[in-house]
Amino acid sequence: GGFPYLPKGVDYPKTPDGNYLHLLAQINFAEVPHLEGFPKQGILQFYIADDESCGLNKNFGIPYSEAAFEQNRFRLLYHRKLNLNENHLTTDFSFLPEKDDHSHLREIYPSECSAIQWAKGYEPISLDNYDSYPRLLPEVCNDDEWIEDEIHVDDLREEFEEACGWRFQGANCDIQMGGHTCFFSDDPRDYLDSNEDPFDTLLLKIMLVENGSLYFYIQSSALARCDFSKILYAMA
Repeated sequence: GGFPYLPKGVDYPKTPDGNYLHLLAQINFAEVPHLEGFPKQGILQFYIADDESCGLNKNFGIPYSEAAFEQNRFRLLYHRKLNLNENHLTTDFSFLPEKDDHSHLREIYPSECSAIQWAKGYEPISLDNYDSYPRLLPEVCNDDEWIEDEIHVDDLREEFEEACGWRFQGANCDIQMGGHTCFFSDDPRDYLDSNEDPFDTLLLKIMLVENGSLYFYIQSSALARCDFSKILYAMA
């Protein structure tokens, strides 16, 4: 929340119909414990529309079409080089509308802005992750009979969760960058074109007050180029 780092000359993001987007979060990578593959500097910002779907694109089918990646009702902006001289920054944001009682975000997202306190952690992969079986059992993951055999799958899940000591630890992490994610519903990446590079990197997860969490995924190849033009944005 709050107001963004915005150099003069850079337009504040809007929807195609001219409504200003809401700043969900901004991350200064210089102030974050470094994760392999992520930038070491620059600010990455996440904006979403203040509507009932939190800016999610609804007019596309499954599997996802290219329309799913159009940043019309959400937007990511990356500022590679920072200039903190206030004379070069937008400091008057009075043009932004105030959140009123009809704001959809007020119902699901804290109304006050706050800083993110980062801490490095470790989380085992969830068996609900889109690529868990190829990662854990590459020698048998192509055996359709084994995958379809619920007894074997349930046995594996029981042993795996016993070894990890938990099942839904990921759900207790309100804000997360990098690592694996744990879903109460289907992994949205299950519906992607398997011929395309996987969206294998979690840029940001933010748990809502209700109705699940917001997820932003990127292809690791694009992240290496600091190219945030194609993002898988989903709620689960």
